[in-house]
Amino acid sequence: GQLDLDRIAAVRETHEFSLVIDLTQSLGVVGVDVQRIQPDFLICATYKWLLGPYSLCFVYVNPRHHAGIPLEQGWINRPGAENFSRLIDYVDEINLDATRFDMGERSNFQLMPIAIAGLEQIHRWGLSEIEASLRHYTQMLRRELEVIGFSACDEALRSPHYLGVRHTDGLPEDILGQLAEEKIFLSKRGDSLRISPHLYNNEADALSLIRALKGCLSG
Repeated sequence: GQLDLDRIAAVRETHEFSLVIDLTQSLGVVGVDVQRIQPDFLICATYKWLLGPYSLCFVYVNPRHHAGIPLEQGWINRPGAENFSRLIDYVDEINLDATRFDMGERSNFQLMPIAIAGLEQIHRWGLSEIEASLRHYTQMLRRELEVIGFSACDEALRSPHYLGVRHTDGLPEDILGQLAEEKIFLSKRGDSLRISPHLYNNEADALSLIRALKGCLSG
């Protein structure tokens, strides 16, 4: 489901707490207005909807925390670190911006180009187009799945790019293995199937999924 970030942010006016948002499961499909929400910290791993690699994570740090104490006391998050010819001129100060929180070895010449390519592709597609396309796809899947006994949460509560469904008669124990034999790969969470399509999926894929699920349930 989706959290109402506007409502959560508004509560800070009467309650003292820091708003830390992990957008790994949504950024790249659903946008967040940082200026409006004003989170304290916003983090996102790149390997999911940002189409990037493992081992990288982006972080937004609200300016009011730019004087905070970073976890890593490295050389690269200090003034002058970009000047490799003067690295011997060590300083105690740490950058007074979000780069003070950078991890060591942020200059990752293998992974950063992959992350940048993913971001550029998302920018070319456009967040609104990605969200609308995936919402249409999951809505269509939901209607078809309901015909064969599956149910999902209310549309208003559901994220556009995820579809979690349960079956009235439960799921076969080996359903993931049966689907994998048909080259269909889903996740199972408890008694629910998690379906998370992207723009590479089409109507033929949806029909293959429905047909395969019918076979699993009838077997």
